[in-house]
Amino acid sequence: MQHITILSNNGISSFSSKVQGNDTSGIDIKWPTYEEKLELFMYRKGGKKFLLDVERSTAFQISELIWDLLKKYRGLTVEEIIKYLESSYDRSDIIDALKEVNCVQSIGLLMPTEPSIQYRLPDSYIQNFSIEHLFLYVTDNCNLRCSYCRNETEFKGLGSMSTHIARASINFLLESSANNPRCIVEFFGGEPLLNMAVITDTVEYAEEQAKKLGKEIKFVLTTNGTLLTDKIIDFLQKHNILTMVSLDGPRELHDGCRKFPNGRGSFNIMFPKVQKLLRVHKGNTIAVSTLTHYSAKECERIISFMKESGFKTVYMSPVNVHIPSNLDKSPDYALTSEDRQWIRRGYADVLQSPTGELLNIDFQGIGATLGLIHRKEKRYYGCPRRAGISMLAVNPNGDVYPCSNLFSYEQYKLGNLLTGVHKMDVRRRFTENSVDDTACRRCWARYLCGGRCSVEGILLLGDPKKVATEKCRITRSAIKESIALYARLHEENPERLEELCSFGIKL
Repeated sequence: MQHITILSNNGISSFSSKVQGNDTSGIDIKWPTYEEKLELFMYRKGGKKFLLDVERSTAFQISELIWDLLKKYRGLTVEEIIKYLESSYDRSDIIDALKEVNCVQSIGLLMPTEPSIQYRLPDSYIQNFSIEHLFLYVTDNCNLRCSYCRNETEFKGLGSMSTHIARASINFLLESSANNPRCIVEFFGGEPLLNMAVITDTVEYAEEQAKKLGKEIKFVLTTNGTLLTDKIIDFLQKHNILTMVSLDGPRELHDGCRKFPNGRGSFNIMFPKVQKLLRVHKGNTIAVSTLTHYSAKECERIISFMKESGFKTVYMSPVNVHIPSNLDKSPDYALTSEDRQWIRRGYADVLQSPTGELLNIDFQGIGATLGLIHRKEKRYYGCPRRAGISMLAVNPNGDVYPCSNLFSYEQYKLGNLLTGVHKMDVRRRFTENSVDDTACRRCWARYLCGGRCSVEGILLLGDPKKVATEKCRITRSAIKESIALYARLHEENPERLEELCSFGIKL
């Protein structure tokens, strides 16, 4: 009987073939001493049992026997464990299970660790500080009035970025990129295509300046799709610009929130243009779908629609509700806890259906977490893009912020491109919110989460040091779903699992 399987990029490793015989003399289980720690998280899901070796970011599927052993008898001798478990299990099974634990420990897993190496942010996060990703908010103007957009309430009044500021942004990025051979510039708004002249100039200038330095710049543009023309599509294709199109699903779902100022839905205007974009620029076009209370139960339908429309990659994200001070309750499109459960179930079902097999799909970071489990990697920082450390955002005035979501928070401005940006201040503020943080360091999910997001603390609670506990609960639930999904996909569809674990924006 197999008692432990390791979930990793080497496949699921079984030790059952290596542990024949009932001799216990060679078994040497290492339990933590008084000064050591072995941090394990165990849970049940769908009739199966899972284990996470927290410090090594390694997940396992385990038998009931291993569950009982680790839950009840951790720290006992081999003979004591056998004595206590014999009333419930066959002696030979107990010995096999102990030998499997021994084999797992022999490759460095499920081993005690010294407290001195716990919760330490790698030196590379501090020492190798350089900017490699810049968001350019090229205009606050938009031709739509999407109900869940914060642009109208928080970012209005910033205007449009000039060529002078845009070029200064490129100079700043290249000067601050240190030895990074490749940088990323992301255009967003408002609707960035309303400032297409500046985007065109910026792309051409950036490519010219990067070439002089032997560097490469990749571009990303987010658009609602309504203003796409043949000329713009050709430009996007010529410069290999990753284009992220906001599309919430079929017409009735999309038009529920994404409307023109007169209240008319935008689907019939944008969708034919997006279809043309896909024909010309298919490999570099991604759908971004915002899930609301009205679409929470429609995951499979949305994905089927995206596939039929020609998309190969879809990002599905929950609507992020920031309640302004003049409102005393959440808007009707906000997700409930039940909605989020529906979405996670729908996402997991889609990944195993024929509909999902031809698509890269991610929701709530589940796809990204699958990759971390696959590679046994750790995340040390809450923002996957490392906002404030290697990523910054620039508004139309040239003001620089750690994240574009903070444009309306003057106290978090880090400087101006024309008068100076305080890089040391950026580093000091935003390396603090990591797995080292006191709110995160005892959480079992920290290395698959990365720690709390400073920006969410500011937006939801008014303080970068505060933790949105509901968001933490949602994240932990999604991580548990990811581990169970990993095991299920490996057993039923390993090729699909390999594809999902390499998922990400290919720039």
